[in-house]
Amino acid sequence: MTDHATTQMLIRDEAQPAILRLWRALGRLRSTVTFMNTGAHPDDEHSGLLAYLRFGRGMRIAIACSTRGEGGQNALGPERGDALGLIRTAEMEGAAEVLDAHIAWVGFGTDDPVHDFGFSKDGEDTLRRWRGDPGQADTGPADTGQSDTAQADFGHNAPGPGDLVTRRLAGMYRAMRPDIVLPTFLDVPGQHGHHRAMTRAAHAALALAADPGADLGDVHGGDLAPWRVAKFYLPGWSGGGGTYDDEVPPPATTVTVQADVRAPVLGVPYDRIGEWSRRRHGSQGMGDWPDPPQLSWPLHRPDGGAEGDITDDLPADLHQLAEMTGLPELAEAAQAIDAAIAAFPDPEAIIAPLLHAAASLRAAEAGLPAAVAEAHGHRIANKRREIDLALAEAAGIRLHLAVTPPDPAAGQQAALTVAAEHGEEMRILSTRFHAPDGVTIADDLLSVAKDAIPSPNFTALWSPFGDSATLWAEVEAELRGHRLTLPVAALPDLRILPNQTADISPAAVLLTPARRSARLMLQPADARLPPVDGLLVETLPDGGLSLSWPPGAAPMRQALALRNPDDSAADTIRRVALPDGSHAPLRAPARLEVLAVDTAAPAGRIGVIAGTDRSAEWLERLGADFDLIERPDPGVLAEYDSVLLGVMAMARGDVAPGTLRSYVEGGGNLLSFYQRPDRGWNADRSGPAFLRVGTPSLRWRVTDPEAAVTVLLPDHPLLTGPNRIGPEDWRGWVKDRGLYFAAEWDPAYQPLLSMSDRGEAPLLGALISARIGQGRHSYCALSLPQQMDALVPGAFRLFVNLLAPMAAG
Repeated sequence: MTDHATTQMLIRDEAQPAILRLWRALGRLRSTVTFMNTGAHPDDEHSGLLAYLRFGRGMRIAIACSTRGEGGQNALGPERGDALGLIRTAEMEGAAEVLDAHIAWVGFGTDDPVHDFGFSKDGEDTLRRWRGDPGQADTGPADTGQSDTAQADFGHNAPGPGDLVTRRLAGMYRAMRPDIVLPTFLDVPGQHGHHRAMTRAAHAALALAADPGADLGDVHGGDLAPWRVAKFYLPGWSGGGGTYDDEVPPPATTVTVQADVRAPVLGVPYDRIGEWSRRRHGSQGMGDWPDPPQLSWPLHRPDGGAEGDITDDLPADLHQLAEMTGLPELAEAAQAIDAAIAAFPDPEAIIAPLLHAAASLRAAEAGLPAAVAEAHGHRIANKRREIDLALAEAAGIRLHLAVTPPDPAAGQQAALTVAAEHGEEMRILSTRFHAPDGVTIADDLLSVAKDAIPSPNFTALWSPFGDSATLWAEVEAELRGHRLTLPVAALPDLRILPNQTADISPAAVLLTPARRSARLMLQPADARLPPVDGLLVETLPDGGLSLSWPPGAAPMRQALALRNPDDSAADTIRRVALPDGSHAPLRAPARLEVLAVDTAAPAGRIGVIAGTDRSAEWLERLGADFDLIERPDPGVLAEYDSVLLGVMAMARGDVAPGTLRSYVEGGGNLLSFYQRPDRGWNADRSGPAFLRVGTPSLRWRVTDPEAAVTVLLPDHPLLTGPNRIGPEDWRGWVKDRGLYFAAEWDPAYQPLLSMSDRGEAPLLGALISARIGQGRHSYCALSLPQQMDALVPGAFRLFVNLLAPMAAG
C-alpha cells in the first residue's frame, strides 16, 4: 500500500511539470528586490498582488504573520486552539508554496504572548496582550478609537522597542532584508484589533531593525546586522466589507502597482493565481473566482510623495545593481540571465548562460567593497542560490529526502532515505544534513538521543526552498565544472516526540446530577493522576478509573496535571489532521479537566443538523436522546421534539428553503447557533421567519467575554426552566460573548438579552426567540459551543434550556 509521503510526492510531481518548474525558477532571477507583506493571521496576505510581484516582476516575496489563527473560526471542523493553529499553519505554508513565498512567523501558539486570542476591536489592547514583557512600560496612549485619518501618527501610537511582537518583527526584517514592507490593513477604527496592532508593529519595527544599538533580545534574527527597510507603504484601499467596517477613507494614492493582463506560461490573470493560493485556506472558506480580476493596487507611502513605481530608487534587477555599484561582473551576470530567460523553454540552451552568470557572480563576490557587501551582498548571494536552483531544473535534477517514521521519540531511530534523479552530466559530490541538537545521522539511519529536546509545535520560518525545515540537507553536485549547492527538505518534516507521554481518555469530563460518574482510561498504566478534590476516584478491575461526583457535593471545576512514573510533568500527543491528509503531532501538557455542574438533563428527542461545533459530543455527555440528521427534510425533522442547527450548518447546502419553517410551524423547537450570511444563511428564506444576521460582523459581536449581560425578559421560559439562569451563569466565559448577532428580525421574535463591548451601544441580537405557528425558534449568537468546550458551567445550563421541548416551555 502506498504511504502518505509517497502519495504527496506523486501529487506534487503531477501538479508541477518540468516546464512550469523551470519557468518559476528562471523568474526568480529577474529582480533583486524583496517585498514583505505583514498580517496578523494566515489568509491576511494580499495574494493577488504578491502573485503579480513574484511571477510578473520576479521579486522575492516574504509574508510575515503574527499569529497562527488559533483563535479564529474553522469552517471545516471542530478544531480550536493550537490544533486549529497547526491546521492554519499548514494552510499558510500551502498558500505560500503557490506564491513561491517565504514565511516569517512571529507568534508560536496559545502558550506564547503573541497569539490569536479571538476577535478584537482594539489595536492598543492587542499590543498590550502581545507585549510579552510585564516590566516594559506602555509607551503609547490608549486606543480611543477617535482617529479621523488612515494616515496614523505612528510615532505616537507605535509600541515601544521592548514589545515582543515588534522585536520579533525587527529580527525578521534583519533576517529577510526586505526592501519594501506593506501591512495588509490600515490602522483605523472599524478594523480588527489584531490587524491594527500588526500595522503599528510593522512600522515600529523599521527603526528598531535599523538601529545598530538596539537590543532585540532572544528573537530570530536579533543578533544579525542592522537592516534599513527602504520603503514602507499602506494599502490605498479600504479594508471594509462583510467582516470589517473601516470608519475613515483610505489614504491618498502615491503609487499604483499595475499588473499585466495575464501571466505568461500559466496564461491566467495574476489575481486568479492569488485565488489558487487563497483556496488553501480551507478552514476559512477562502478561494473565489475573481470576475473581473484585479489588475491594479493603489498604495500610499506615508513618508514620501508620488512615485512612478515601487522600485524607484531601488536596484530593481542586476542591471541596475551593476550601475549602482560599478561592478562589471554584475553587468555580465545580468546579460547572461537575460539570455537564459530568452532561451526558455529549451533546457539545454538555458544551462550555458546560467553557468556564465554563476561564474560572474562568484567573481563579483570575490572583490566586493565592504560598503557594497553590507548593502547588497545578500542580493548577490540570493541570485547565486537561485541560479543553482534554476540550473538544477534545467539539468533535470530532482532530490528527495524522507525519514521513516517522521516522528521518532527521543531515544529512538528512524530510517533515512536520500534519492536523486539526474542526468549523466551531473555528479553528486556530498550531502550535508541540518538537524536539531541530539540527532545524529550515519549511513541510512537517523538516531535521536534520549535527552533530545522534543520539537516545538510551531517554528519561526518556512521557505519554498526547504532550507528552513527541521531536517534538511545541502546536496553538493557538479555540473560542467560548476559546483551547485541544492537544499532538500524532509517530506514530511522531522518531528521529535518526548520519550515519555501520557494520555487520559476522555480528557474532559462532564458530571451532572443525571450522570454523576465517568469512566477514564489512563495510558500508560503507571502514569499518575493527582488527587481530585470533592470527587471519588476508584480503580476498576480492568485498570480503568471511575470518577464520581457524590450526591450533596458542591459543583466544581478542576484541571489536573498528569505525572509520569518518575513524577515529571507528563506531555500528551494529539494527532491533528492536516489539509494534505497527513496527521501532525501536537504536543501539550497531559491533563484532565473536570466539571461537575448542576444542570437538568436535556429532555425529549433531539435531532442535530451538524455544523462546525462539538455540540453533539456534549449532548451525548449530558445524557441526551439525540441523532445526527444526515438528510434534513421536513419528514425527518418532524420525528424530533427539538432540532439543533449547528454553527454555520447552513453552509452544508442541504437545508432547503421552507424546511425549518415547516418544522417549527408544526410544533417543533428549533435552536439555531450562529450562522453567516456569506455561508448559506438567507435572511428571508433560511429560517422560519425573517432574520437578518448583521454585517459587517465587527459591528455585530461582543468580544469581551466579561461584558455585562442585561436580561430583558427574566421570566421567559428559556431562562427559567429547567435551569433558572442567573448572574453566576455569565461568569467565567472565555474569548468572547458571541458573534454574528441578529440585526433585524420579524416582530414575532423577542430579544432576551442585551450586551455590548465597552463604549458601544447595546446589542439585542445575541439571543432572540419567537413562537411561530405551533413551535418555537431561537437564534443564539452567544458562543455557547466554545464555552462548553472550555467547560463553562453556565453554557451547559443555558444550552439545556434552549433545547427544552415546547411541552416543557
